[in-house]
Amino acid sequence: MQISWTLATINIDDAFKLRREFCRFLHAHAADSRGIDDAEVIFGELLSNAMEHGKAPIEIRLLWDRPEPTLIIADRGSGFELKADLPTNALSEHGRGLYIVSTIGRGLEVAHRPLGGVRVTAMLPVRLGQRITHRLAECGTALALTMPSGASIATAQRYGGQAPTSKAYLRR
Repeated sequence: MQISWTLATINIDDAFKLRREFCRFLHAHAADSRGIDDAEVIFGELLSNAMEHGKAPIEIRLLWDRPEPTLIIADRGSGFELKADLPTNALSEHGRGLYIVSTIGRGLEVAHRPLGGVRVTAMLPVRLGQRITHRLAECGTALALTMPSGASIATAQRYGGQAPTSKAYLRR
């Protein structure tokens, strides 16, 4: 099973809607609620990094082809090298997010994209529900949503993108 979203612009309201939709999706398909809070933190940290340091469009994909899903977030920014260590200054505004993600998730990886930007991948600490696993084995599923500024996340229509208009942070 795979679900994809695209943030066509860097817009904090769309990011919050997307985060809520992501959590609803996990609750609907997870075996139980264990790990969903940690998965939400991972999602928020990686998306906020892409919004702060990257360029739109930001592509988010949740690939659930194993018991634990893989979150992939890609942007068109200048890229960075993975440093998942705790910063020396514990009160620093920068550097803690990837450390948190590497601590509560698994398999954190950063890959540079051939045409610019980065793709960040992390495995989420959530298990796929047994009932869903059997249904997916029979038919498979995919869903793609695009989020321009002000769009409803519940729609499956695709929208054209615009240049990013503002920087935003997605933190609790």
